[in-house]
Amino acid sequence: MKIALIFLLLVANLVVFGQSAKKQNKTLKRDLEECKEKSLPVLVLYKEKKDLIDSIRGEAMQRNYKVIQAELPGKELYLKTVQLIKDLKLLGVDLKTVIDVDSIAPFPDYKGFTKDMDDLLNWEDRGVGILSGIPYLKGLEIEEQNKILKDLVFECNSYFNGLNDHLNKIEPDQKRLQAVIPKLDSMILLYQSLTPDLRLKKMKLERKLHELREKYRQNGPNGFPKEYRIVFRDLFRPDEGPAYVDTKELKPEPASPKMDVYTIVDEDAQFPGGMPALKKYLVENIHYPEIAAELGVEPNHVVRLVVRKDGSISDIRMKKPMTDCPECDKEVIRVVKSMPKWIPGKVNGKAVDSWYTLPVHIHLK
Repeated sequence: MKIALIFLLLVANLVVFGQSAKKQNKTLKRDLEECKEKSLPVLVLYKEKKDLIDSIRGEAMQRNYKVIQAELPGKELYLKTVQLIKDLKLLGVDLKTVIDVDSIAPFPDYKGFTKDMDDLLNWEDRGVGILSGIPYLKGLEIEEQNKILKDLVFECNSYFNGLNDHLNKIEPDQKRLQAVIPKLDSMILLYQSLTPDLRLKKMKLERKLHELREKYRQNGPNGFPKEYRIVFRDLFRPDEGPAYVDTKELKPEPASPKMDVYTIVDEDAQFPGGMPALKKYLVENIHYPEIAAELGVEPNHVVRLVVRKDGSISDIRMKKPMTDCPECDKEVIRVVKSMPKWIPGKVNGKAVDSWYTLPVHIHLK
């Protein structure tokens, strides 16, 4: 009798459990369907927003590239102008008689201007993934179906929450990106306005320096201040007096005595492909030693060299040796020596030997 009673209780529990499992199965299927239905319009909106911000970012990146292209020639002119001012000051020239020195302000650095925009210009949304489809459940035990359905409902809800999180991030970033574009346009206009004025000032300073150089070449070196030997170190042999002071590790290649090398030319010498190609060559080939990063130095070089009329490079000199990292100077000299032939400078349409000042500034990674 007791055994029969226990058997009846077990059967009753199984029936109740079976009914409960079926009810849960229906509920889980309904929850999953509702989750997919509410996720679909959010997904459509997210894709629209993402396509829009990708388009705006592409436009901003194009503007950023134009800023870099506009900055390169202006910065080169600025660095050359600053060096000319230093040389003429060393020679005792009253610069106010040549140019308006006070009008030369520090050259604007677009990297400092856009540093708070880097996260936007490099913006990337890797997406929200793909929602799993409903697997084939027929033939599975009800408990197994419910287990699978629970996982799918949890995944769908997580997916829905992720969509909303991405939408919340996209909208403010979109507004910031849209605000970046006019700022980049203003930088382009600024660089374009600075370049002609710097070119004119550089030309006046070069003429003055050339005038002093010719006097020194014809009448020197005796009777001239020692500063002339420093500025025009290429004109006379080292045994005629100290014309160049450098670190022991970096001895410049000696210049030929009284060689006819032009400081001012009608057409400047240039690297094949122009300034963008030169910058690319330097970035790809200069490998600073590990000690530079350990010391926390920011390599900044000014190299003086002669571009021969056949395009070859000679008389490479480091105008500003890095006393805290001579190894950095060595690396730059090595890369400059390995450069391909340049397009030589020209005077009256003919290729000539000419001096070229090359600023090198590469950020350590």
